Amino acid sequence: MAGLALTGLAVLAAVALGAALLGTYEDPHRDDHDGDVRLSSCRVDAATGWPSAVLMVANRSSKPSDYHVSVEFLAPGGLRLGEAHVFLNRVAPGQQARDTAQSLTRVDRPVTCRVTDVFRTASP
Repeated sequence: MAGLALTGLAVLAAVALGAALLGTYEDPHRDDHDGDVRLSSCRVDAATGWPSAVLMVANRSSKPSDYHVSVEFLAPGGLRLGEAHVFLNRVAPGQQARDTAQSLTRVDRPVTCRVTDVFRTASP
């Protein structure tokens, strides 16, 4: 019975840690080509400690486009903890694409995700 109670406490602690490491995200309208890129989530994986941001890209241009999106992960107070990049190729006009920018830098606190750069070029 004591083992079951300890297992239950361990599960609750893991859930609490995961909840504590959920991040926030800032308004991503920085160099975003008329709203092509939006952050839809920001979190730190409880098992690995790696921060990630889910990005939604909508090609609002009239031609197939390639995207390079940079995201930074910030601690409370603004300390930069890491960065990640996403490359999406040949996103058709009007098409939406979803991808995850993930850093391999381990963090132990909640983060704020912020899109720092968006480069859109016409696909070859």
